Amino acid sequence: MTNRVAKTAVRPLDKKTVAIQLIVTAFIVLVAWLAWSHTQPEKLLKSDVQNGSATVFQGEVYEVASSSDFTGNAHLGGLGKSPDAKIVARPIAGGPQRVVVNEGPLFSLEYRVPGSFSTCAANRSLYYVLRPIVKGSSIGGGASSLHYLGQFAAGKSAHSQTIHASAKVVRHVWRPAAVPLLRIRRVAASGGAGTDVAKIPSDNVTIVGQHAFWIRRKSDVISTVTKGETEWTEYTSNSDLMWTDLETHSERCVRNGVSATAQLIASDSGVYWTEPHEFPDASKDLYYASATDGASVPLGTLDANAKVTCCAEWKGSVYWFVDLQQTVTNASVEAGKFVAVPLDSTSSRTVAGRLMAVDLDGKNLRTVVQLKNSYGATATGQSLYAGRKSLYAVLQYMPAAQAQTHTVFELVQVQTAPPCAIQTLQRLPPNARSFSFDQSCLYFHVPTTDRSLLATLLDEHQDDHPSDTLYRIRLPE
Repeated sequence: MTNRVAKTAVRPLDKKTVAIQLIVTAFIVLVAWLAWSHTQPEKLLKSDVQNGSATVFQGEVYEVASSSDFTGNAHLGGLGKSPDAKIVARPIAGGPQRVVVNEGPLFSLEYRVPGSFSTCAANRSLYYVLRPIVKGSSIGGGASSLHYLGQFAAGKSAHSQTIHASAKVVRHVWRPAAVPLLRIRRVAASGGAGTDVAKIPSDNVTIVGQHAFWIRRKSDVISTVTKGETEWTEYTSNSDLMWTDLETHSERCVRNGVSATAQLIASDSGVYWTEPHEFPDASKDLYYASATDGASVPLGTLDANAKVTCCAEWKGSVYWFVDLQQTVTNASVEAGKFVAVPLDSTSSRTVAGRLMAVDLDGKNLRTVVQLKNSYGATATGQSLYAGRKSLYAVLQYMPAAQAQTHTVFELVQVQTAPPCAIQTLQRLPPNARSFSFDQSCLYFHVPTTDRSLLATLLDEHQDDHPSDTLYRIRLPE
């Protein structure tokens, strides 16, 4: 019998079918790439020098070249070669740099002083302080062989008087006659000449948008107390916290009895500050004042090992993170809680404890969410943002039992309605820093080092060129 093997003829694909398959494959790959790239940080402007003082505002990066920073920085296009105090801007996607305002060689724009520079989306303007340089020495907390315990409210209680009786007390009376007038000026973000909008008799001013918070100083008694091997400073709180609308020039007293040295920390919507207790109570009272009208809200008491690094208004409430400082010894090392330290040593670690909130009328003080141990401190700067649909934050990621050679942060979304929770949106590149939010986007800088191909092959570092790259992540708004 003859076996016949049936042969099936394979018909070659015609060119049209091949073209259609290639187009469909390319389309699928393109969609997948677009979906993946949408989750990645968008690389924007690259600068020649690592710089953490830039401000992102409506599509441009604003920087200050001040006469007090007379260094000839290359990233300012050589502007540092001139002693003129200038604000310069450059598109976030790259492009030519422009001068927004030039104040000349006789003034200093103290951008390193928090609250001396602010942006305002309502009128697309910049507000800044021309701050004179005042030479002098501070009282208390200077170089000393004694253990400095910090600043406290002036002791008035019987217990404080008993402590003073067995301690050395040096009192200094400060009178406000020497307070200079600080000029606050406005310039359009598009550029032009600066215009004076206010002259404020204070050396403690913080600008938030088109509003200024400042301390109206009155006579204060500053006491340096030494007892045994310890020393601390006590301040009377006789000054006033003031609020000024820089456009309407309306003014109001926010709170009486504030320390003249109170540190007013700016957020996007207002300022917050602390007021100390009498020695030896190291806890402090926390307050917030809204930039809209200057109304103040008590936020409760901070423990001695607690601090606040960010604050934001959202839907009728004030939100803030409380970071806790934990002391670490060799006996207390535990995976997921502490970082291992050498034997017979003591270290400390800051961990994000909880997110707090209170209504703007001062009622309903509450803990929104208790953070898990894998989160460290909130990022320094503008690390809490009130978006249109949600709250967003930047938290340091510290996984359990995992050594980290770089500082790693995560962008998270805060669910404020029950059940309250923290949802991770994206882990940021290692060593990301200088975080800020603008127009529903997170911006951050990553320091890098440029090296030629030859230097890379030879593993040579002498020709390394430090640089700084700006990244952007669009929020799910």
